[in-house]
Amino acid sequence: MPRDYNHLRAMLLLVSRDLRPIVTQMKEAIRRDGGVRARDFEASGEQLLTMAKIYWAQLSEIRHSVLSLSLRDAGLSLRHRSWELKRRELDADDVIFYSEVCDALAAISGTLDSGEYLCELEKLSRAMRPACYVS
Repeated sequence: MPRDYNHLRAMLLLVSRDLRPIVTQMKEAIRRDGGVRARDFEASGEQLLTMAKIYWAQLSEIRHSVLSLSLRDAGLSLRHRSWELKRRELDADDVIFYSEVCDALAAISGTLDSGEYLCELEKLSRAMRPACYVS
């Protein structure tokens, strides 16, 4: 196996390890009595932004910055919503938005945990190789 593959695999395991508790925390916020609170948006957003920043350089180095960018975009969206909620009350659309972000992150986390994410990247990589490429 090439070094890039092994490095990518190791990076995906680290991302998975760090994303799982954020998703769990978001799910718990959705299920708790009283539901999601405005401060949940900010806390989750900041955790995702920190995580994206931590992994940005390493994932970019192995040409897979899209995962870091996805985490960053989710974090920015939650942060932006938290700023809006400082000027108004939380409503049902906000809860739906939070749940949808949580569901998307849970899907990413699930594919990382199962190995499906890496498997699909391998398929994509093979499909993008020129026909005359010999490894």
